[in-house]
Amino acid sequence: MLLAIIIAIGLPGATQAKEMPNIVSFIADDISQEDSVGIELSIDDSGRQLGAKDIVFVYAKVVDKNGTIVPDSTMPVTFSIEGSSAELIGANPIPAEAGVASILLKICSSSSITIVAQSGNVKTKLKVR
Repeated sequence: MLLAIIIAIGLPGATQAKEMPNIVSFIADDISQEDSVGIELSIDDSGRQLGAKDIVFVYAKVVDKNGTIVPDSTMPVTFSIEGSSAELIGANPIPAEAGVASILLKICSSSSITIVAQSGNVKTKLKVR
């Protein structure tokens, strides 16, 4: 007999497999859909110290209560900067794709930067430097 299991990495819900003689039947039931409850912010600094005139990607990941990216989320995310030490480049707000919204950040000075991402009543901040 054959048995196969679908593993849905990062997808909300549960996955099941049925064992049948010489047949593998897949059933992907969305048993408990998690709601989007948060935004996690990160930057791609490629492991180096950021300086004036650097441009990096900022990512806002739409996550559920377990911190797992919600891959079917298309929530619009609005990015902003507190202060004048950086500027954002790109469409803003931008809808998430596969649970992630991104924008470019241009660093204008060596001062610390606070990036803000908001979608509806969910808001988060990330301090850089």
